[in-house]
Amino acid sequence: MEDSKGETLSWRLREEVIELALHRPPANEMGLAMLVELERFVTEVETVADLASVLIIHSVLKSGFSAGGDLHELYAYALEAGATDRGSGIRPFLELSHRLFAVIDTFPLVTIAAVLACVLVAVLNSPWFATSSSPIRRRGFAFRNCVSDSSP
Repeated sequence: MEDSKGETLSWRLREEVIELALHRPPANEMGLAMLVELERFVTEVETVADLASVLIIHSVLKSGFSAGGDLHELYAYALEAGATDRGSGIRPFLELSHRLFAVIDTFPLVTIAAVLACVLVAVLNSPWFATSSSPIRRRGFAFRNCVSDSSP
């Protein structure tokens, strides 16, 4: 796995640790650009997963770990679909994000979300924390400073 730096994500493999860094200003909102880069990341990790034992996900921004989905971008997709079928505008985005995080959940790696600032999980099903098999319940996540969960 070669080091990679994109517009929203960077990753590298050092010894047995894969590091995934989030760096999309202002608050690491997950939009299509991040999903495209995350898809590249997933493809690369699938080829080297047996060389690593840990995946560390962290933010390089002081604004926090991740604001979740980019609501402005999702709203624009819904508007493009028209008033009669708003769901079709955001469905591909949601399906891709859930598919990618479901694949990440299958990696034979200990996954650590290294949160060095506040994290606001305001989205009902934020893919950073809840895939179909709920990795937050299955694996250890490291949180430092504060965590605010406003989901029901």
